[in-house]
Amino acid sequence: MSKSKPLYYLVECKLKEKIEKGVYKPGDVLPVESELCAEYNVSRITIRKAISRLEEEGLIEHQFSKTPRVKKNAIQRRANYMRGLSEELAQSGILCSSYVLKAEQQDANEDIAERMGIEQGEKLIYIERLRYGNGEALCHQTMYLREKYCPDLLSLDLTGNSIYAMLEDQYNLPIATCKQTITACMSSYRLCALLELPERTAMLKVTNLGYLKDGSCFEYALNYYIGGNYEMSVEMSRD
Repeated sequence: MSKSKPLYYLVECKLKEKIEKGVYKPGDVLPVESELCAEYNVSRITIRKAISRLEEEGLIEHQFSKTPRVKKNAIQRRANYMRGLSEELAQSGILCSSYVLKAEQQDANEDIAERMGIEQGEKLIYIERLRYGNGEALCHQTMYLREKYCPDLLSLDLTGNSIYAMLEDQYNLPIATCKQTITACMSSYRLCALLELPERTAMLKVTNLGYLKDGSCFEYALNYYIGGNYEMSVEMSRD
């Protein structure tokens, strides 16, 4: 190996080349340190420096005590438009699928009623789903919908269809705006089990309040997105 540049830089370039050429694909685990040391005839310190630089570049992820792996491509989503997840992913050619954990009628409790600006005890449709993009676990979603706007929704297919599209097509709801709050958090142990995460993971907590054209709230939804699999962008102006 050439001595004209630092050894860690040369190893970094070799590994980057393999990632770019698809020798190591997104999600692949890299060889262990001892194998990389033997392959490039360098020390563990050199390998660790090269891995660290690749991690800084966002090409690999290396959680504590875990073997480095090539970072998966995050699913892109723009927050400028009010679309359901399946509608948004379809714009990018990504197949969205769902697994329904629970779908039932509930009475609005004090907390939900206050959030939605409705009377406590009003009939709601509660839906809890796991969402996937091209088969990759993406998020856990809980959604509350006012039943008076969508009676019999529970009899429809909630796994392969956009709920927003169904509300518009089946019930002619004039969906207009959404107030969205995004915060960072760590996954709970329950979410780790449901989304098959190996350990507690950084997540994006996205809260939606959806409104009709007359200003009535029709939806309250809480989504937990896997941070490494999901990327949200917003366009802003100074106007």
